[in-house]
Amino acid sequence: MRTRQRTCLALIALLAGCMPAAAWTVEESEGFFYTYQPDETGEYYLTLDCDIDFGFYSISIEGSEPWEPTTSYAPQVPTRFIVDGTPLPETVLQFTNVENTVAVMISEAQDGFSELHEALAAATATVDVSYFDKAMRFDVTGIADAFAAIDTLCWG
Repeated sequence: MRTRQRTCLALIALLAGCMPAAAWTVEESEGFFYTYQPDETGEYYLTLDCDIDFGFYSISIEGSEPWEPTTSYAPQVPTRFIVDGTPLPETVLQFTNVENTVAVMISEAQDGFSELHEALAAATATVDVSYFDKAMRFDVTGIADAFAAIDTLCWG
């Protein structure tokens, strides 16, 4: 379901000629509450999710590249975040399969999660993300409200 909605967002952006800043989407699916925002191209999504049963958070960058089960993905993905123009220390994410597409993710059990979560929640304008040969920019207007909504849904 998430993939179809994201495809529609990208199609709307193509028809409009640009990707306007959209409100953060907050949804529930398959045991998770999650919020996401597309990047400027509509190809990548910055996502915060929370496992409904355990209240466990993760942050991911989801793309459109198909997950290949026979591919050997790097065990660590050194990732750079620049939040409102301020670089954060390099954060290590991991490749993961999200609905048969490649994503990079960090969970709250991993080093660097809290710092990244706090920086993102305080962001007001843009977040630039880069890893390996990938680079993307997200308009994060409204991110604090989206993160607060996930907290409320997950923890009541």
